Amino acid sequence: NYLGEGGFRALVASPHLGGLRVLKLGRNQIPDAAVARTRDALPGFLGRLRLLDLSGNRLTRVGIDGLRIAQGDRPVILELSGNVQATAGGETPV
Repeated sequence: NYLGEGGFRALVASPHLGGLRVLKLGRNQIPDAAVARTRDALPGFLGRLRLLDLSGNRLTRVGIDGLRIAQGDRPVILELSGNVQATAGGETPV
């Protein structure tokens, strides 16, 4: 669906997802900026979920670290495989 940053931000901010437990957003072009711009709302959002699949997006270690910080000790599973690609010049989004 290529939700991208705006779609991810809308989902995290939505008041209508209280019953949601599993959210699969693999391969949706979600970048680090989406994590950074939802930093304050992410802990509460993640606290409601059992699984958040963000595999194959455009997250680098910056976005992944932001998600891990927001996760804290919450039991949510974060599926983050396939996001960071190492290159000769450093890390770049996939």
